[in-house]
Amino acid sequence: MKKAAPPRSRRTRIACALLALLCVVALAGCVPYGFWSPDSKFVATDVDGKLRILSVATGKFATFNSGGRYVANPTFSPNGKMLAYYAATKSKKGYATWNIWLRDLATNKERKLPHTSSVSRDQMNGKIVLTVFAQATKFSPLSWSPDSRKIAHVADINQPITFIQVIDVVDGRITSLPRASQTQRNPVWSPDGRWIAYLTHANTTKRKRKTNNEIDLDPRDFYYVDLCIVDADGTNPRRIRRSGNASVIYPFRSPQWTAKSDALVVLTAPQEPRKFTWLDDVVHEVRLVPIKGRTSRVLTRLPIPHASISSNLQSVVYMGGPKRLTLVHRSRPFKSARVLDRFSTGQNPKSVRGRSASNFSELPVLSPDGKTVAVLPLRNPKTKRLEMRLYDVSTGRKKIYPL
Repeated sequence: MKKAAPPRSRRTRIACALLALLCVVALAGCVPYGFWSPDSKFVATDVDGKLRILSVATGKFATFNSGGRYVANPTFSPNGKMLAYYAATKSKKGYATWNIWLRDLATNKERKLPHTSSVSRDQMNGKIVLTVFAQATKFSPLSWSPDSRKIAHVADINQPITFIQVIDVVDGRITSLPRASQTQRNPVWSPDGRWIAYLTHANTTKRKRKTNNEIDLDPRDFYYVDLCIVDADGTNPRRIRRSGNASVIYPFRSPQWTAKSDALVVLTAPQEPRKFTWLDDVVHEVRLVPIKGRTSRVLTRLPIPHASISSNLQSVVYMGGPKRLTLVHRSRPFKSARVLDRFSTGQNPKSVRGRSASNFSELPVLSPDGKTVAVLPLRNPKTKRLEMRLYDVSTGRKKIYPL
């Protein structure tokens, strides 16, 4: 007979509850639902766990059969030939099992990548549960290598301590990044293929492992994260920037590489947070952090962290508020702002991705060429149907596509 796991300490239970609350706060916005193809001609979406791809040229969605699995984070390969995504299935005991799947877009055949399973003990009652999906979407983006040969992803996404693995999609070979009891997340491959950037919990290494294989969690671990890089072969990990009392890295957004792979863009808060709702209460800085030697600098400041930044760092699009939500565009040098659209509360979908959207502030997604921004999902107040909107950044012209 298997022994029952020892009960969690009171401190751990409280910390887990607070961390879950933080996920709910963060997930009220800053969640990408649209994923652009490298040529900016297609948008993949995982709304309601269904895999759809919009052709910008025809304005039509193609819905793909995923075998009843719940899909998350459909990410195009750099060569545009493949799509990688998480897919969840419900086990006989009601647990959710995650795997990474690969779909060949030419043949429409999909296959499961080996050794990528992660099991959640939160039951899936028809829809994916919040805690599983929060970790899959917020901390576990799928990042392709520039040659479309490998994928960096977060392993054991439902565990207190996660780590980053690199899997070769051809031969299935796996490399794990070195770690010292760190919680690693948000991997992003550099455009030149030399490095992988990621975030780590800055304080996790100071916490003692418990006898029942748990970590004595602390809510501050969600705030104090470090920005790190490692060589693509998994060697030479080093810290580029750490969170401190003067500036805190925004923990719910992946770092973004510059085109030359010489610097990273992160969102930072210019002061130490004093309460758990700081994410939406302070001005955020779009900060450029060089990977070698030079001092970081602030490109612009935003009233809200739900932003998308172009790859050439020439424009930023974000959802603003607070009384009426607006889609705002800024061009470098970012001194003036232009409103692309305004939204009513009736357009806020009440339950998408198995969660309750308490306030409407979804993450806009700029296309790789920086010319178009996708906003989804929106609920049409008249038809009650979910829809995607595409905006031309230069003219503000919009097109509406029902999902």
